[in-house]
Amino acid sequence: MISNMEHPANVVPWYVLRDRFGIVIREIDLSSGTGLIDQVRGQLSDRTQMVSISHVSRNNGRALRTGESAELGDLLRTRGVRYHLDGAQGPGCVATDFRALGCDCYSTCGHKWLLGPKGTGALFVRRERLDDVQLSWAGSHSHATMDYAGAYTLLPSAARYEFGTRALADFAGFARAVAWMENIGLEKVEERIQSLVDHAIETVDATDGLGVSSPRSRPDRSGVFVVQLPEGCDATQLYNDLREDEGILASPVREERDFRLSIHFFNTRDEIDAAIAAIAERCN
Repeated sequence: MISNMEHPANVVPWYVLRDRFGIVIREIDLSSGTGLIDQVRGQLSDRTQMVSISHVSRNNGRALRTGESAELGDLLRTRGVRYHLDGAQGPGCVATDFRALGCDCYSTCGHKWLLGPKGTGALFVRRERLDDVQLSWAGSHSHATMDYAGAYTLLPSAARYEFGTRALADFAGFARAVAWMENIGLEKVEERIQSLVDHAIETVDATDGLGVSSPRSRPDRSGVFVVQLPEGCDATQLYNDLREDEGILASPVREERDFRLSIHFFNTRDEIDAAIAAIAERCN
């Protein structure tokens, strides 16, 4: 089970598993205002093996409420269903407590809100789930002990899923980025993001022809701020024009008229105003 608000990174792998092994993919609606628990209950069956959805959606900026996610985790555990959160847009953008979210697995990347190098990331797995989440790939560094007679034991943590020769310089950069963010203060970063989103909402509301597609209120919103474009404004062309003419990096998303701005703590209100004005000028 996935949602209609996923990045291709949490869609294409399931398509491949469908084609290789015949799994059935069901999709829930996580548009703004829908109920997470109701949506999942409506699609659950005795054959459901896993729910894999975004902690923060790249398509509409919706952040799962921690309590609601924990409730879903409890429900799925009673059904023997694994629960994975795609956290690519989570840490560094919204409050993230892996244990409190109630999922079995949480994956994230280093190069987005945590400002680390590309090619880095992290996977959290509940300790009680480690032996259930079997290795697909293994090698040197997956094991705690081994001999050459066929015996081995795996590391007693999610580090068992790391193996082989790794890009240690990139990992060091990732660690430095996380330490830098923690030194600033993640709560301070999140509050700054939210204050800028308040400003972005006010600016869009005061701009003719534009609307807000992402959630307007906490705790459902994030720094992924999605503007609704007027009819006839092509999001892909807008992306290219803003990048080439203004040096503004934004993104079209799944819905045809939605256009994403990623608002981080280092952005300014003037930058937000300039981006929204440039969108309005090209669309109107």
